[in-house]
Amino acid sequence: MSWFYKTDDTEHGPVSADDIKALYRANTISSKTKIKEDDSFAWRQLDQTELGKELGIFTEVIETGDGAVIEVDASKVRKIGWRYIGFQVTVYLIFIPLFVALFGAAYQASIVLKLDGSNYDFETLELTGLIYGLGLLVMTVLSVPALIFYAFTVHRAMKNVRYLGASETSISPPWTWGFLFIPFMNLVKPFQAVSEIWTASHRLAGQKETGNWQMTLWWGTWLGSAVLMRIADFFIAAGWSSNIDNLTPGAIALVISLLIAIISNVMVLNVLGRIRNLQNMFGNANIADEF
Repeated sequence: MSWFYKTDDTEHGPVSADDIKALYRANTISSKTKIKEDDSFAWRQLDQTELGKELGIFTEVIETGDGAVIEVDASKVRKIGWRYIGFQVTVYLIFIPLFVALFGAAYQASIVLKLDGSNYDFETLELTGLIYGLGLLVMTVLSVPALIFYAFTVHRAMKNVRYLGASETSISPPWTWGFLFIPFMNLVKPFQAVSEIWTASHRLAGQKETGNWQMTLWWGTWLGSAVLMRIADFFIAAGWSSNIDNLTPGAIALVISLLIAIISNVMVLNVLGRIRNLQNMFGNANIADEF
C-alpha cells in the first residue's frame, strides 16, 4: 500500500508505510502532517491513522453535534479546581457591594414612595444615591475578575467533556465564553454552551440529569436583572435631570433588579458547582491535578 503526505500544501509520494514512519522519526513530518492512502480521497492527520497507532501517537477523534472533528483523549482531562474556586471567591465578594447597593436603593425607594415631589429630602436622596452608586461601582470592578474566572471554568469544563467524547456538544471551548461579547448571541449562546456541558457532565459521570430548573432560573434572572437595571438607569437619570417623580419607578426597578441579581449569582454558583462535582467523578478518565 502506497501513501502520500503533505508539507506546506505540497503533496509528496507515493511512498511506503515504512517511509512515512522513517520521516516521522527523523522529524521531517509531524504527528499533524496530513497523509492519505493512494486509493483514498480523504486526507487525515498522521496521528489519526493506523500508522499513527503503530508509531504510538494515535489520537481518537469524533464528530461533534455540528459536524466538527474533536480529539478524544481522556489523559488530557483536567480538574476545574482553581478556576471555579476563583470564580466562587469573586462572586462571594460581589455579594458585599450588591447588598450595599440594595440597601441604598431600598432606602431611596422608601423615601420616594412615602413623599410627594414637594416634600422630598434631597440631601437624603443624594446620600442614598451615593450609597447604591458606590455599591454598583464596586460590583462592576469585581465583575471583571469574576468574568475571567467564569471563562476559565466553562472553557476547561467544555474541553473536559469533549476530550471524553461528548459528541452532542456543538460549541467549541473558546466560544463558551466568547459569545458573551457578541451582541444578541450573548442572549442565548452562553446558556446553550453551559447546558451542553451540564448534560454531557451528567452522562459521563453516570448520573441522572437533575436540577435543570437551576439552569433556567440562573439565565432568566441574569437577563431579567440586566434589563431592569437599564430601565432603572433611564428613570433615575430622568428623575434627577428633568422630573423628580421619575425617581419612583427608577428606585423600584433598581431594587427589583438587585434582588434578582442576588438570585442569579446564587444560581450560577450552584450550576457551576454541580458541573465541577460531576467532572470530579470522571474517575476513569485519569483526571490530572496539575493546572
